[in-house]
Amino acid sequence: MNDSCRKNPYVSIVIIDWKGSGSALKKQLLNQTFQDYETIVVQHVAPIARARNMGADIAKGDIVIFFDHDVILGNEYFLEKLILPFEQRANVGIIGPRQLVPDGNWIQNRLRQEGLYVSTACIDVLTEAQGIGGPCMAAKTTVFKELGYFNESVISAEDGEILFRSIKMGLKNYIVPDAFIYHPSPSTYALMLRQQFIYGRSVARVKRLCPGWKEGGVYFKHVIIIPIFLLIRTILLPVEACVPLSFAAGKLRIAPRLQFAPLKACALYLKHLGYCYEYVRIRPGYPPVPAMRKFSVEKIDERNCVVREQ
Repeated sequence: MNDSCRKNPYVSIVIIDWKGSGSALKKQLLNQTFQDYETIVVQHVAPIARARNMGADIAKGDIVIFFDHDVILGNEYFLEKLILPFEQRANVGIIGPRQLVPDGNWIQNRLRQEGLYVSTACIDVLTEAQGIGGPCMAAKTTVFKELGYFNESVISAEDGEILFRSIKMGLKNYIVPDAFIYHPSPSTYALMLRQQFIYGRSVARVKRLCPGWKEGGVYFKHVIIIPIFLLIRTILLPVEACVPLSFAAGKLRIAPRLQFAPLKACALYLKHLGYCYEYVRIRPGYPPVPAMRKFSVEKIDERNCVVREQ
């Protein structure tokens, strides 16, 4: 990997940091055993799909890794372990690590206890996955561009949407057992509710814009069903705080066990509100290609730069 004749870095690391310089994550990267990389920090760009695409536009590496700025790397071997499957397997689409939820404040710990934010299950071998967490995703740069970049028409479900296209292209997406990160959940209940509402809107966009996408959300045959669905959801909200409910595939399922998860119940209710709100606003059919991205690049040194939208 560390070929002395190589002019460009083997890996391009794109960090999305709205206000900062990605310094916390970059300090962690300096302690990695693998060092053949460049860092590209994208600032003041939304949605996150657009920010990631801007970073990928100038990436020089054979592999591009996308990070949220608040990710904590599991150990010093993280990069080395994460990129290994690209050399061992053919037909690889997207690669991701195991994602763990760290301890936090009372709200964060309670939401984890209620099961709203959960860690990736323990695995011993490279595992094909239908879902990979957005805080860290990796792909060969050529494959990422063949996939058509992230869909900038969605707000925050860009990870699930690109995985859908990857599978449609016949590629395989994997979670690496030996690579793991910690990613904190929202630090306040208000931020969490906002996140869930936005995520619900995003899922609705993907559901409407991408025919065949079966993950998440409810398909409404007629718009008139939506107020009925919301009425049922409102009536069942107190029940959901005590008994796990599922509305997958438009069918109500009740788990035969008790729980006490009022925060999670309200969060899922907000997600469904966001979903229904966006579902009636978006017309079916894939969106047009987004406009050309215009940005400026500030070179920090040979391995670091900052990207801002013009």
